Amino acid sequence: MVSQEFKLAILVNNSRQIRIMLTDSLILDPTFDRFDEMLSYAERQLPDIIVPFDGENLENDISKWNRELMDRESVQLVDNFSKKRIEHLKKVITQVMASKIDKLLDQKIISEKKANQQRALRQMTEYGKRISDLMKRKEQNNNKWTGELIKQMEDAAKKLLNVIESYNRNR
Repeated sequence: MVSQEFKLAILVNNSRQIRIMLTDSLILDPTFDRFDEMLSYAERQLPDIIVPFDGENLENDISKWNRELMDRESVQLVDNFSKKRIEHLKKVITQVMASKIDKLLDQKIISEKKANQQRALRQMTEYGKRISDLMKRKEQNNNKWTGELIKQMEDAAKKLLNVIESYNRNR
């Protein structure tokens, strides 16, 4: 989600602040999800936020990639907010912050599984109520199953089974 502070920086066209916030987001969220969302928003509002690459050398020797280099590259990105520098810094961050990225991705997977479980539980309740309602309709119909009731029951039961499978996959 794009913060109000970021939206305000864009509204007043504070390009330096925008570039700083975007660059910071790369390091704060090394999965780059936040950055991608923020950049997409910025590009819609300010199509010229990305500038041409200044041609300065980028450190491509992976053995030299460390926190200090990452910080220097971040500062350079603020000064030259180009696609080439963005992609290079992403590679450096991915290398330097690999263990943090793994932890964040694990947390994200766990969070998504929990959300999927909660959604499945809500749907189980919904389809269970639907089945109960269909049973009541059968009782109101002198305990007779009509073709339509059977079709509706089959549909609700299939949906309930699918939701249970989804829940079990996300355990």
